[in-house]
Amino acid sequence: MSDLDELIEAGNLEGIRSALDAGVSMDGRSPLGEDSALAEASTAGHVEIVRLLLERGAKPNSRKTYDIPLVTAAREGYLDIVDLLIHHGAKLDAREEGYVTALMEAAGFGHRAVVERLLEAGAKPRLEDDDQQSALVRAVDNGHDDIAGLLEPLSSPRQRQYARLQKQLAETAVPIEKWKLLDEAVRVQDFNEIKSLLSTGHDINQTSKNGLTVLMHAAGSGQYEMVEFLLNLGANPAHIDSGDRIPLFYAAMNGRGDVYNLLYPLTPTKLRGTSRRAREALISDDRWVEFKHREVSDYKWNEFWKAVKQQDRPAVQTLLSSGHDVNQVNARGDTVLHRAAGEASLEMVQYLIDLGADPGAVNARRDGPLSAAAFNNRREIYKLLHPLTPERLHPAASRARDSGMIAGKVPFPKHWNVD
Repeated sequence: MSDLDELIEAGNLEGIRSALDAGVSMDGRSPLGEDSALAEASTAGHVEIVRLLLERGAKPNSRKTYDIPLVTAAREGYLDIVDLLIHHGAKLDAREEGYVTALMEAAGFGHRAVVERLLEAGAKPRLEDDDQQSALVRAVDNGHDDIAGLLEPLSSPRQRQYARLQKQLAETAVPIEKWKLLDEAVRVQDFNEIKSLLSTGHDINQTSKNGLTVLMHAAGSGQYEMVEFLLNLGANPAHIDSGDRIPLFYAAMNGRGDVYNLLYPLTPTKLRGTSRRAREALISDDRWVEFKHREVSDYKWNEFWKAVKQQDRPAVQTLLSSGHDVNQVNARGDTVLHRAAGEASLEMVQYLIDLGADPGAVNARRDGPLSAAAFNNRREIYKLLHPLTPERLHPAASRARDSGMIAGKVPFPKHWNVD
């Protein structure tokens, strides 16, 4: 962290003025992606510091930064700073990683006044991010109905239809704590616990707010016996989630051929096409062949993870010498480094990397270990992994960071960044 960053964090306006008078740069960037002074001040909410930096020539549209000042100010809900940046020529529809705009962030985090200001200035409401989510969908997905009311007439028919589906799914969803109870029982294949939960008010087809059912998770994880069990209990193979995906798609996308063959004849013909194309694409993907080659049993994978979690280096070395691979994967495609990035110590993550763990490994969701660090607010681990991770995986980590903020894993509105 530079001296100027420390002054901004402390809100020391006069100290910053003196530093600028002495010739300190406002737009430096470290190899880890440190933001410009303007982005830092915008994120921290220091209006007068932002004003000073703009008066001294700071560039609101600089692409040298990890965060774009207007986008991050909108995310935090700082209307005065958004006003200043717009007045000084900030591009209204500039995109951060994940193809996210200021309007999308303001809508998703519920900042109505910022949404109104951006729309008044001419921000485009029909733009979509990498996940094909518009500002309207983000507002609906996070329960900001008043903002959704502003955006709905400005959105496309397709976006309005998708937003209505999202709202319906959210209204029929069970509380996340309840959904996780059944999902965890499915994950660990506790058949008796599933029956017990169903007898106490759970529904085999209950959904999360994104429309996920436990059958989808079981299909994606390749739990053949569990999928059969859930189907016999009445799980719906034709259920569609918020991304227009069905259980068959999850089996196809994760290469679960046996589960795919089980679900295929149970899936309505009109819903099969996308899943079939996903499976064909994966079969022809060299990365998938290599991925499956490294898959081990849950027992073997958990045995290795237990040694890492307990920071038992001798046990790790013993397991590696007895046939384990530091880059072996479980049924979801996670390496132990994926799990460690979200849960283990910085020292253990470094140890795994020294042993050859691959920071560029992707799981079935196409996420790298960097995403796990981002979602769980493991800042020091993120700093370690960021320069070691291929740039193609950075957008996914950015989305994981935002998901973590919404889930409450990241202190908000405190600035989240590599510093």
